[in-house]
Amino acid sequence: MKKGLLFSALFFSINVFAVSNPLRRICLEKKGQFVVADLIQDQVAACQLGHSVIGALELVYLAENLSSESVLNYSQRKTTCTGNVIQMTTIDDGDLKTICRYNDGSFIDLQSLKSGRDSGQNPDLNEALGL
Repeated sequence: MKKGLLFSALFFSINVFAVSNPLRRICLEKKGQFVVADLIQDQVAACQLGHSVIGALELVYLAENLSSESVLNYSQRKTTCTGNVIQMTTIDDGDLKTICRYNDGSFIDLQSLKSGRDSGQNPDLNEALGL
């Protein structure tokens, strides 16, 4: 009985955290995987959508009808990085991604940006961005 109550409380607290964290929630709503990653002297929240990675905050902005440089550039079919190209390492599994980080702090993985919006490699990203 006590184990059942403990398990229920743990399950409930995990679900409450997922729902109360807007970055995690919107990523999950967009059928993505929420990840935390290390950048140079920084940690960021990211959303992996298929093979693509974008800042989780960009999805929140999009839901509020705000835009970020990463989403604008990708949406406008720009395929070159006008920001800084840096490495991002996910905390959970140590996966290394090269990203384009713009002056506003937004980012997108470089491979998705370079392959472009019309690429067959980015359908999950396109769907999440409403493209």
